[in-house]
Amino acid sequence: MVKSPKILIIEDSAFERNLMIKLLNDAGYNRITQVAYGEEGIEKFKSEKPDLVLLDLLLPNIDGFEVLSKIKSDPKNSSIPVIIVSNLGQ
Repeated sequence: MVKSPKILIIEDSAFERNLMIKLLNDAGYNRITQVAYGEEGIEKFKSEKPDLVLLDLLLPNIDGFEVLSKIKSDPKNSSIPVIIVSNLGQ
């Protein structure tokens, strides 16, 4: 049996987090961790070692740009994909 990849969602909107979780669960992904703040996201990234990160850019305190910079600054994390999921264009 193949394990579902570990996915970390960093998104401050509970509605958006819940929507992503539902879509991922419906697609068969069930190893999901969610956080609302950039600081938490960095800590969870370090402790959980996800296979994929879904990252909002507009976060309180530390924004998604800084989160991305911090998690990608370690060369061993450079191959972990980060998908930007944001309504920045609105």
